[in-house]
Amino acid sequence: MRFSTFAATATAGLLLSLATPAAAAPTTTLVSSTPLPGGAERLEYKYGPLEAAPGQNLILVGPVTVEKPPGEGFVTRVEPGVIRPDGTTPPVEQVHMHHAVMLNLSRKDLAAPDLPGERFYGFAEEKTIAQLPPGFGYPVRSNDVWAINYMLHNETPNQEEIFATYTVDYAPLASQAAQGMRAARPLWIDVQNGKAYPVVNVHR
Repeated sequence: MRFSTFAATATAGLLLSLATPAAAAPTTTLVSSTPLPGGAERLEYKYGPLEAAPGQNLILVGPVTVEKPPGEGFVTRVEPGVIRPDGTTPPVEQVHMHHAVMLNLSRKDLAAPDLPGERFYGFAEEKTIAQLPPGFGYPVRSNDVWAINYMLHNETPNQEEIFATYTVDYAPLASQAAQGMRAARPLWIDVQNGKAYPVVNVHR
């Protein structure tokens, strides 16, 4: 599995989020549920509102966890998005996610066990879709806790309010779609593994 290398730790994000103005805590809403073949389903979630001050460029996390598929099963696909309260997508040159990382706080990260959770999906302004190969899925347990760590860019002079969306294809363990499925474990690799902002200077 290949994931974005724009990783940022939830720990550093929490420290930075303490410096932001107080705002209503974001919540997760299940927007829609669409049946898929074999008893699987496509679940669309909306997380927010997320407030972005003019010129904002901070790594944030939470302050609350995000919803996940219920029960036991496998995630086979994740598609992200960024929308305004009216449902429109802001132009990337105005407001966008520089990067966002989803973590499973109930598991240890294979590459960086000291992190507060397992990094299992990431996207940036290009909104990369994670599609696992046929027969593989990221395992979900009923007691798992998910969170999102993100850097929201606002390149306008105005306060902006947006929602992060994530659409998950999920196969419940008892469904036909999950039969014979193998668990995929994410191995997140970057040049400064586990750092809050993994950027390096490359010698010419």
